[in-house]
Amino acid sequence: QGIGFSTAPGSNATSAAEYVVSALLALAAQQDFDPSGKTVGIIGCGDRGINVHMNNIHKYAASENVEITAVADPWRPRREQAGALIKERYARQVLHWGEENQQRIAAAAVLVAGVGGLGATVSQLLTRAGVGRLYLVDDGIVDWPDLNRQLLYDERDLGRGKLRLAGERLRAINSTTEITLIDGRIDEHFVMPGGLNAVADCLDNYLGRFVLDELTPEGIYLVHGGLEGDHGQVMTLQS
Repeated sequence: QGIGFSTAPGSNATSAAEYVVSALLALAAQQDFDPSGKTVGIIGCGDRGINVHMNNIHKYAASENVEITAVADPWRPRREQAGALIKERYARQVLHWGEENQQRIAAAAVLVAGVGGLGATVSQLLTRAGVGRLYLVDDGIVDWPDLNRQLLYDERDLGRGKLRLAGERLRAINSTTEITLIDGRIDEHFVMPGGLNAVADCLDNYLGRFVLDELTPEGIYLVHGGLEGDHGQVMTLQS
């Protein structure tokens, strides 16, 4: 006897276990089969938390005097294929800085303040590099003078908010990067997200830059970038 189940990302493991075992008992009742003391096979089609769900299923089944064995995961080949594609995607840069550093990038969280001339390029390169989590902060709209250098936007975007557009374009570039949009300006009321590894200062005003410096948590890298005409500067700070 067997039963298949699917676990959605973020679903409660205990509830899933109760559901699976209850469904098994109901199925057994319909087929005049007593699972008590019997061995039952289960095929699990789930997310990365499948082992957590299976552990709970085993525990709950034991309370019903049902032993569950022969657990199979038919989605494993597909996940392995996805992992191979990820390795292929970053193969060129891994040659430069190695797999360990690529894993650090995948686990990193970066805040990009401003998605204009500088921030549009910085956020795009971070996304292409495989940064795990990206926070974008901006409150501007796309205007004609932006189109000569802000590579995330085009004529169709005129008059629309940059933040939402940047989120859409970046997610299309790399769906594995988690992108959080923060609509607003960097001022004394801004609340810095937790868990950051670095902050990219891509703002266009000194007041916002000074506030961003004050708000950056101790020990977190603040990378400042600025452009004026044909001149540019970059500096890395750590409080």
